[in-house]
This record gives sequence, C-alpha cells and structure tokens, in this order.
Amino acid sequence: MPNSNNITKYIQNFLYTVSRPHLTDALLSSVDIEKLVHADVAIKLMSLGALFHSGDSSKCVQLANHLNFKEIPFDERSLLVLIIFTKLIEHGFANTYRANALKHILTAICPEALLAHTQHKDLLTQKSLIKLNYAHTINTAVRGLIFFSEFIFAPGSRKCEVGYRIQQALASQGWRVSLHHSADIQHYSSDVTYDFVVIDALAFNQMEVDDICVILSRLRRYFRKIILIDTDVWAGRFDDMLRSISDHIDYIWGFTSDWLLANEPIFRDRSIVFPYFGGFDNLSEIIDADLNWNSCTFNFTGSVQLYNLNRISWLLDLVHHNLPIIIKITTPEIDDGLDPVHSQHIYAQTVAGTHGALNLTSRCDGSQPATGRSFEVISLKRLLVQESCPVFHNYFVEGEHFFEFSDIEQLGSTLDFLRTHPKTAQAICTQGHQFYKERYSCKKLVEHLQTIL
Repeated sequence: MPNSNNITKYIQNFLYTVSRPHLTDALLSSVDIEKLVHADVAIKLMSLGALFHSGDSSKCVQLANHLNFKEIPFDERSLLVLIIFTKLIEHGFANTYRANALKHILTAICPEALLAHTQHKDLLTQKSLIKLNYAHTINTAVRGLIFFSEFIFAPGSRKCEVGYRIQQALASQGWRVSLHHSADIQHYSSDVTYDFVVIDALAFNQMEVDDICVILSRLRRYFRKIILIDTDVWAGRFDDMLRSISDHIDYIWGFTSDWLLANEPIFRDRSIVFPYFGGFDNLSEIIDADLNWNSCTFNFTGSVQLYNLNRISWLLDLVHHNLPIIIKITTPEIDDGLDPVHSQHIYAQTVAGTHGALNLTSRCDGSQPATGRSFEVISLKRLLVQESCPVFHNYFVEGEHFFEFSDIEQLGSTLDFLRTHPKTAQAICTQGHQFYKERYSCKKLVEHLQTIL
C-alpha cells in the first residue's frame, strides 16, 4: 500500500515553488543536471517543479530525461503521477505549451506505467470474426433475476449501471427480469422457480469458497441456470474463485474472446463471450439525432485510473500536438449525485456529442482489452477511432466498421483524413452501427442467451 505521508510530501516538493517566484528564480540559476541525477527526491522534484512552472519547457524536458525515481516504490510513484496530473489538469496547467514537459516529468517518475502502450505487441495471430449462436425466435416467457453490486469503486463513487443495463437489455425483448442488490443474495428465497440468475462475481468478494458454495446450492432451488459475470476479466481477480465453485454454476460471462479462463477445459463449453452487457440501443433520441456530416468532430470521454495510468501519456500527447479532440476526463470514483439511469444518459450524450469518439484501450500492465466504450460508441451510431486492440478484430473489421491507430503520428494522420473526407467517415460509421445491430445489439444478446437456457 502506498504511504500517504510520503505521497503528500512528494506533492508538496513538486508544488513548492508555485507561489514562490523568487525561490523559483534561485533554483533555476543553480540547476546542474549532472549533480541533480544523484540528488535526493525532494531536490529533484523541486527542480522539476520550478522548471515546469517557469515555462522553460526545453530545459524541463532535458532535466526530466536525465532523472529517475527508482528509490520510490512503484505503487507510490504511480499514485504520485496520478495526483500530479489530476491537480495540474484541474488548474489548467496541462496546456499546449506545457503538456510535453509534463509528459516527460511524469514519465521520469514512473516510466513503467506511462510508456506501457509503447511496449505492446500484436499477439493475435489470426484476426477473424467470432462466431456466436443466435436463436431464431425469442421466448418472451423467460423469467430471471440479476444480482449486482451498487458500486464498482468504493462507496461514495458513481453508482454502477451494469446491472441496470443488463436488465434493460433483456427486458427490451420481452423477458421478465428484475434487478436486485448483490447483498440480497445471501438470504434470498422464493416461491417461484426462475429460468436463470445473473450474479456479479463481486458479490462473493472476500468470501470463503465453502460459504459461496452453500449460497449457490441454496440458489439452485430457485434458478434453472446460474450465470456468474465478471465485468473486468482482464484483472483476473475472480478466476481462482470461479474455478473453485465451477461445480455450482452453469456459465461464466466475461465479454471477450481472449479471456483465458473461458478457454480452459473446465469452462470451454460453459462460457459466454458475448462482448457487452447491452449497448445504448434504447437511447433512440441520441442515436437518431441528425448530424451534419459536412464536417467530422471528435471527443475523448473517459477516466484516468491507476490501472490505465499510461493514458496520461496519450492525453498529454493529444494536447501537445494540438489534435482536434474535445477531452472530457470523467471521475467515476466520485459520486455524481445521480441514479445510474441519469448518469448513463449524460455519459451517452457526451460520447455522442461529436461525429466520432476516441477510445484508448491499453492499460499499464500491458493488456489491450476491448473496453465497453469500444461497443458503446458504435452502438450510439458514432465513428469509433481506437487505439490498437487485437481482440477487437474478433468483433469488428478495421477500415469497414472503425479506425485504428498505434501511435500519435498515426492518430494525427487518421484524424486529418477523416476531417477532409467526412462522407467516408459517415459511411464507416453507418456500416459499423449496422454490423453492431446485426450481431451485438440488445436483441442479439437475448437471442444468444436464448440458446443456453
């Protein structure tokens, strides 16, 4: 665990000269790169802070490229980077003129995380579309329950909308499905037998395996099929638990065809890899809103967390290169005061506010998951422009349904092309949305689940 006292001290070191211009001048006149390489953490951070706030970007970059902070534990360096970035963004310091210097400073502090996306290799040798089975008809008599956690982050964060969206997706096709809080599962009983139950794996977090098995054995009286869902399979935090309780569940659901657990013998025929829990199909007023495709505009809407810290490098590059992208950094760890329905609607409106939306896929552990936003953008009938994501090629075709990039230069070229060829952008957007409706819409989700019930 990061030492909060150390983090506070490091932040104060970096920001020490902000309100002390005379001290800044004194520090700048004495900066000696060769000596600072061997200086203590406080002096290195103060010197970088002084150079950054003075606006001397070239000297700041030069110093940052000579320093490292390996004496600080990785978890503390990661949190330090996140806090510095957040504070400077909030106060408008990460502008076009300072973005490059800030990127080099943060990279010097934690290069493993900030540069993770530059180390990726395309591990998907065969890029072929996944084959999913669909029922020809939907039985509207199907009845089920969903148990989902209220929060993904800690209490006080934005309420989780995943359970609601699954319930809405299934109910949209006539299934009778109700949503319950995950805590209710421990004492649930019923006089009715249901066709299925979908349970958030987080509901069993930190519970003993024997206790989980007792709960599932009791639930078997009320549900013909038990499905456990992991919304973040890339973290792998529930894999061991799912293996241990495999005899008590019928299916696992994990959103992606590269989920290693889903391909293990124990689950190979009992895994659901339908790519999402329901797009924004119900928001017709947003989807069908008229767009003037005589131009092509773009936005990035998303959060920066410890697990995707390298996203900072991408965002600072966007600012430094002055790319035409509206950036909206969200804060899901802070309660927005709204219920999941209204919170989701505002998010969808923001993503759909431009012709195209940028998605950054890579995480600082080197993974490149097909995130929810990948499907949300296309479901909203907007053009997806996405960082390289090998597994996404199992679901959509690059150049026919979306555009892909691997570095900032390639992204810049792609945006230039789309802005000068908006009708081509519109055609790709339309094709992607049509393909989504044919394979991954809420209707297709129900048709797919129908085959296992």
